[in-house]
Amino acid sequence: MSILPVCRLLLSLAALQILAVPAPGGEPEILKDLVYAEPGGDRLQLDLAIPDGPGPHPTILFIHGGGWREGARQHAWGAVQDALRAGFAAASPSYRFAPGHVWPAQLDDVRSALRWLRANASKHRLDARRIGACGWSAGGHLSLMLGLAAPAAGDDARVEAVVNFFGPTDLTRDVFNDAVDKILADLTGGSREAKAAAYRDSSPVTHVSPGDAPVLTFHGTKDELVPDEQARVLHRALDLAGIPNRLEILEGRGHGWGGADGERTRDETLAFFDRHLRGSSLPLLVAEDFAQGAERWEPTEPEAWKVEGAAGDRRYLLGRPQKQYEPPVRSPYHYSLLKDLEVSDFVLDADLRSTVKDYGHRDLCLVFGWQGPQQFYYVHLARAADPHAHSVFLVDRKPRVSIATERTAGVEWGDGWHRVRVRRDAGSGKIEVYFDDLTKPILSAEDRTFLHGKVGLGSFDDTGEFRAIRLRGKLATSPQQP
Repeated sequence: MSILPVCRLLLSLAALQILAVPAPGGEPEILKDLVYAEPGGDRLQLDLAIPDGPGPHPTILFIHGGGWREGARQHAWGAVQDALRAGFAAASPSYRFAPGHVWPAQLDDVRSALRWLRANASKHRLDARRIGACGWSAGGHLSLMLGLAAPAAGDDARVEAVVNFFGPTDLTRDVFNDAVDKILADLTGGSREAKAAAYRDSSPVTHVSPGDAPVLTFHGTKDELVPDEQARVLHRALDLAGIPNRLEILEGRGHGWGGADGERTRDETLAFFDRHLRGSSLPLLVAEDFAQGAERWEPTEPEAWKVEGAAGDRRYLLGRPQKQYEPPVRSPYHYSLLKDLEVSDFVLDADLRSTVKDYGHRDLCLVFGWQGPQQFYYVHLARAADPHAHSVFLVDRKPRVSIATERTAGVEWGDGWHRVRVRRDAGSGKIEVYFDDLTKPILSAEDRTFLHGKVGLGSFDDTGEFRAIRLRGKLATSPQQP
């Protein structure tokens, strides 16, 4: 197969669209030809679509394919519009092409697009901490790199979720046909032997590590350009690293598809981003990134809490207080509540990490239904489960009581960040807690003692960090009314 037909095929598949789904709202804002970077004098542009409403809106970055050497951001515009109708903000960037610009120019460019979105999030009503990436073929590869490859220290150019349509994942393997090998040589600046380091660096699978973004991949068994084993290799590595992921292999499909499979993978793509970037259809009440400090929070011991970090990556740190708060009954010592806000039904998302050495009761907590210091629920996430650890607990004028009906054996904290979600339905009393994998709860309970209350962050008696707090829910209207 000659190079030109291959590239044309990749171009046509880059335009594979996620079909439309309806979403309520007024007129969106469409912004075209926005300059996001000028490397070496090249004016790189992106197009951006923003839903009606105050936001901040979860955002998807759609990256076109074309063998890293052809294509246009306009080929992804159909997907941008469909995401917009589903309630997401969405963008599609141009990037520099090989062979005139060799690796890592393409990754540098999409990282610059992501940084631009984050830097301009407030201006354009985007959620800077809820951005995903989706791409086809070469665009799938670049999307994976945005979710898996760690940027330089202090750089936050990584996305929170990735959907990969048949992108190559291990360029070091000699499994591609001659035409694709020529494309890879143009990308890296030479052969697999001569440019071994560049082939490794441009392979998403070599960057997999704990804490990476969750990944959804679609790949056909009849793909003549990117063998489906490329997808399998990646997802085996994701499994070993404990990263939430799902691989769907489409029997008989090639390097792209439409029809019923196109509609289904469209739906699953949007559902995946909805799960990881939004989490609920309830109204967004709080999007807290601590840019203005912690004025909205009320801690049990103020001297133990502080806000640190660079702009765009601020963290709420829980340290050791000089004088420890003594709860009236056995319950967490360290927590900080959102002021002047009570909810009934809610979904609370928080990025958090533990900052103590590993031991059985190593924990962080999320508080909800808080009526007072002797009446509330809390989720205790611990290294190991026992009667007093790793459960949902009720505090009702006496020492805490475990009320979980289902729970796992514990969580692996490591040193990295984790995404935790607490889902509460006050009417039924249902409580579900998720840790990293947002498809299956690690703790479940059912209780209607408190039907509303404040929410908060903390630990029983350890230290930790919190960031990117998102609270969706219903404001409580009257005492004990869901």
